[in-house]
Amino acid sequence: MNLRPYQNDAISGICQALRECDSTLLCLPTGCGKTVVFSKAAQMASKRVMVIAHRDELISQACDKIHKLTGERPEIEKAERYSDERTMFPAKYVVASVQTLNAGVGDGKRVNRFNPDDFSLVIVDEAHHAVATSYRNVISHFQRNPSCKLLGVTATPDRADEVGLKNVFESVAYEYSLPEAISDGWLVPIRSMTARILGLDFSGLRDVGGDLHQGELSRIMEEEGQLHGVVDETLRRMGDRKVLVFTVSVAQSKLLAQIFDRHIPNCARFISGETPPDERRQTIRDFETGKFRILCNCMVATEGFDCPSIGMVVVARPTKSRSLYAQMVGRGTRPLPGVVDGDVPDRAGAIARSGKPDCIILDFAGNAGRHSLASMPDILGGKLKERAVEIVKKIVEEADGKPVDIIAELERAEAKAQIEEKEKKEAEKRRLIKGRAKVDVKELESFRVYGIAPRNEPRYRVLPLSEGQKDLLRKQGVEFERLDTWKQRELFKETVRRFKQNLCSYRQAKILRRFGYSADCSFEQAKSIIDRLAQNNWSKT
Repeated sequence: MNLRPYQNDAISGICQALRECDSTLLCLPTGCGKTVVFSKAAQMASKRVMVIAHRDELISQACDKIHKLTGERPEIEKAERYSDERTMFPAKYVVASVQTLNAGVGDGKRVNRFNPDDFSLVIVDEAHHAVATSYRNVISHFQRNPSCKLLGVTATPDRADEVGLKNVFESVAYEYSLPEAISDGWLVPIRSMTARILGLDFSGLRDVGGDLHQGELSRIMEEEGQLHGVVDETLRRMGDRKVLVFTVSVAQSKLLAQIFDRHIPNCARFISGETPPDERRQTIRDFETGKFRILCNCMVATEGFDCPSIGMVVVARPTKSRSLYAQMVGRGTRPLPGVVDGDVPDRAGAIARSGKPDCIILDFAGNAGRHSLASMPDILGGKLKERAVEIVKKIVEEADGKPVDIIAELERAEAKAQIEEKEKKEAEKRRLIKGRAKVDVKELESFRVYGIAPRNEPRYRVLPLSEGQKDLLRKQGVEFERLDTWKQRELFKETVRRFKQNLCSYRQAKILRRFGYSADCSFEQAKSIIDRLAQNNWSKT
């Protein structure tokens, strides 16, 4: 199996991180193949590998990918299924349910069937759950072997309860953001729309565990007027797209499906955790094959749900959790099968010409009061300044239901926020009349040359550049020595990106900037401009 460029970078990052520490985290957006990456990491392990997940779909996906990549079928430890450890040569890979590993009491716990000394790697799928006691108990068991490494993989490192993953993982091996994946043509562009429903009021709801009180929220979202508002707006905007609807309760999901069917007979069905497994699987298959177009679900299609033909995601369950919101959005960002795989020179163009050129995310707004609800600017904003995210949230709010290019607006808002911040700092300096020297901005010159903004400090420890990576920056003339570790890594990533995309080099960009040209051009175009400048005695006129 040929890995994508960022997947190869992720594998390199994992190898480097686990050489330097005992645990690390991989962050890839939904649809970017994190199961493929951790399967490759498992293949490289020297001893046995334990993969831990919490849902049947995730366990099945892990088994299928590991088998496809390695040729060896993993054993499963789940409920009545036991991995066969009585054989002389047990399988290298075990995929287990975290609930099953915690089953039993004392020495009779299922996890005690496994000798930690036999394992060199433990992989936690959907690792944002890893701070839970059930996961930490299992991890602690395997960490009795000091040589056993820990790898967590997730699309959403944030948690609503703000319990940091740094309590479990020492570093981040590799992080690839949703905007990067869209820009690089691996995921489809997002068109964000907001529909306002009169009377929708969340201002009086309580907070529980960092999110809105689910019982109180359910009562609001199950009201007849709200349900008809969701259905009317969805039908008005969906066109010929396949639609996935997220709800806060089983009752809301069931009622929405019924109301959709009143408008278009047999167009909608619903599933929830209460739906029998066989019926749930059949309903999902029917949705994937196009037997109906609208699937309403209550907390079933968040993790491990893979249906690339979804063209619209309806968020009919407001949340304060960025993690949950990102999981919902991620169900619609995959391109259609075969569109970007293989040797495709223009992936973004291939997506634009495909049967799924983008994905609509439809939010339903109301009076949030003191609550700060998660939305697309939060997810695509990533590490940008909070002020930039606030600016774009206001733009979306005032768009009156029209689609907004969130990424483009965030780029403009980030630049505006940086100017505002600089002006604020300068005003503060003047007010205090302090005789401090002005901040030396030369260290940020490299970012200006590239035309990018340095990101905020990451949530996790970032591994320093290797000497080989530093040598690459030195050869390019990039000024980085006095920068912090995370800024150095940002410059290295940008240097590699420009090389891969045949954009002008750092030295070329520096000359172009000096003469007022844009640095967003190819190596050949930059060379042509610089040659003309040299021939004209370094003058534009």
